[in-house]
Amino acid sequence: MSWFQLGGVIASLLFISLAYAAPAIQLDTQAAPHPATQQALDKHLDQHRTWHALLHLDQATPRIQDPNFLLSQQHGFSPQQELLLTLQALLDPATATQTYCRFPARATWLSQQLNIPLNTPDCPDLNEFLAKAPADQIDLVYASENLYSASSMMGHVLLKLSGMNDQNRSVAHAVSFYTEVKGFNLPKILYDSVIVGKKGYFALSPYAEKHRYYAEGEQRNIWTYTLRLDPEQRRLIQLHLWELRQTQLKYFFHTYNCATFTNLILAIANHPTLSASTGWVSPLDTVKLVHDGDLIAATTITPSNRAMVRILTEQQSFGWKSNFKQQLQQQSVPEQTAGQSTLDYVKVLLSAQYYAQYLTDQQKITTEQAQQIAIANEQKIARLIPDYLIDFSEYKTPDQQPKDAQFYVGLSSEDQQYAIRLGGFAASHRLEDDNRQHMSESQLRIADLAVLVETEPEPRLRVDQFSLYNMSSYLPYDPLTGGLSVAFSMGYDPLYDEHLDRRHVAQVKGGLGLSHQPWSDLTLYTMANAAVAYNRRDQGFGYIEPQIGLILNTVYDGKTLIQLSQHHSLAGRQARYFETTVTQAFRLNPEMSVVFDYAHYWQKNDSQTRWGVSLKRLF
Repeated sequence: MSWFQLGGVIASLLFISLAYAAPAIQLDTQAAPHPATQQALDKHLDQHRTWHALLHLDQATPRIQDPNFLLSQQHGFSPQQELLLTLQALLDPATATQTYCRFPARATWLSQQLNIPLNTPDCPDLNEFLAKAPADQIDLVYASENLYSASSMMGHVLLKLSGMNDQNRSVAHAVSFYTEVKGFNLPKILYDSVIVGKKGYFALSPYAEKHRYYAEGEQRNIWTYTLRLDPEQRRLIQLHLWELRQTQLKYFFHTYNCATFTNLILAIANHPTLSASTGWVSPLDTVKLVHDGDLIAATTITPSNRAMVRILTEQQSFGWKSNFKQQLQQQSVPEQTAGQSTLDYVKVLLSAQYYAQYLTDQQKITTEQAQQIAIANEQKIARLIPDYLIDFSEYKTPDQQPKDAQFYVGLSSEDQQYAIRLGGFAASHRLEDDNRQHMSESQLRIADLAVLVETEPEPRLRVDQFSLYNMSSYLPYDPLTGGLSVAFSMGYDPLYDEHLDRRHVAQVKGGLGLSHQPWSDLTLYTMANAAVAYNRRDQGFGYIEPQIGLILNTVYDGKTLIQLSQHHSLAGRQARYFETTVTQAFRLNPEMSVVFDYAHYWQKNDSQTRWGVSLKRLF
């Protein structure tokens, strides 16, 4: 069966790494070195960032362990040894054809660097791929967080290849790297994703399908960045994608994810801001890297229908939205009211149009019904304001979001005991951070570790809190598009016992709730949380924790968080107590902020207070 089929449905099923094993290239390790090898060493090509990107290295360590991808894997891998063996295989007539067809990007780059004439052999499968999946243009695509799925807060990045294929048809393909997540055993999923590595899949699929999945299925906003790459760079990237086709890949959440993979592919272009050694890279980091490197030639924004409804009606009252929804369900659109400006009425008509499309995405009305509403509204809009356009170029753009790794240090006090508190995490953000470029107030903390350095009664270092995974989203409820607030955390956290003494427990906690946004800078929420926990004294136990709170963006780039909780233990000797927390953050600049924390715990006969101040740096 051919990889590609008529109608543009290409290698979505067959262009997946691990599809079949590549035949091993047999090398004669006793062969005399070719003169070009000394030239390569003299030019230090083994240290070149493009060579490291082609090998998917982190420093000098390969992220890919497949022996069919690394010729030196069985001979003691190093970037230099891989370079020498690749040159040997390319320059030996017995292995040249097989090596070029397996590693066309390596061969092309080495030929350019060493000025070696390259006799391109006939590689039928490679030629078919190049003809069917052109790269006349390469875009970086960023799919924002899903408003209704807090676990998607980091967004997702992929590459889009487009151009004219061998049948002179315009085609576009998505280049994706992912892993499968099955089951509900989160500890095992995290262990496999971070320690062991999960099976990685590299797929080339019709871009329209991928776009439809994110825009309609998950209702994500999509930013498409056309990259400023010359034909030689695009060709090298295209050839390297072919090399990965026959490669076994392992997905690691923190070191080899969709963002790492995409960054490595782009690093082949040999741009100073794009390096093979990047550490922990998030989708947002990749967007910032291409933005900082001035690699973006053009930007296209595709808001989801759900986001468009929220944007166009954000100034309307809760009652107006409820009435508007009822009218649309009856297939009628509100008429222009007295005193309503033409522009405001056009927004109402557009809201109806996008809401109908959103209901179509949710399969609640038919496409024909949505089209009837669209046609009627478009005719009205054309009469009122011809050629009306909405400019989203400055609306919640990813490149304007704060950096998503941070380190903090400060002073903490409890029961008149003082300590230095320091910590940090690699992704992603806290509630007190600047979330105005996100679609909702949210936080995502992964491996957030805070420690206390105490001096009394004797010097010691102890863990104050460790959040293995902590995510929450306070999405305001909307009568038109709904929306629940959600929270989930897993970690080693402090609780208070019957004497309000601080004790740490390992716990898993989750919650659901509702949020309301009376105006753009204020979010009010209520949550119902439940948890299961364990410590040595009480063994396993559960508790419930209802909460109410507010999140307020204040003047002078400040932010205030206030929360009232009731901790109600279901077993063991854990106390039933109330907790009030107040957090005030002031941003000194986009990368630095000062945070003040205050917490008061009380029950019938006792109370406890804890406070702290810290300096935070984002990087």
